[in-house]
Amino acid sequence: MYVEELIGPNTVNTMPPATIAAFQDHGRVALTLEQGVDAAQQVMEDLREVAIEMRQVTNRLETDGVALFKTAFEDVLQHLDDKQRTLAEEQAAQGNSTAAQAAISSGHSRGIAGAESKQ
Repeated sequence: MYVEELIGPNTVNTMPPATIAAFQDHGRVALTLEQGVDAAQQVMEDLREVAIEMRQVTNRLETDGVALFKTAFEDVLQHLDDKQRTLAEEQAAQGNSTAAQAAISSGHSRGIAGAESKQ
C-alpha cells in the first residue's frame, strides 16, 4: 500500500476515504520514508532506461487523485445539505417558519467550486 512508504517525521499525507479504510484494514504503521533510498534511486534510473517518464506518471496520479478528492468533497457537501434539509423539515413541522424556508432551499453547497447538487 503506497501510504506505508510515505510515513516519516515531518510528513503529512491526505487520503480519500477508501484508502483510509484499506490502510486501517491491512496497513502497517512504521517509519519507512528513509528506508530503501538506494533501491528507490536505482528504480528511478531503471525507469529512465526503459523510457518511462516519471513526470507523466506523476501528472496522471495527481489528476486521478484530485478527481477522487473532488468526488469525496462533493459527497461531504451533499451529506451536509441533506442533513440541513432534514433538520429544517423537522423544525418546520414544529411551526418554525424560518426552518420551513430552509427546508426548501437548494443547500449551501450550491455555488461552491466543484460542488454539484444531487437533488
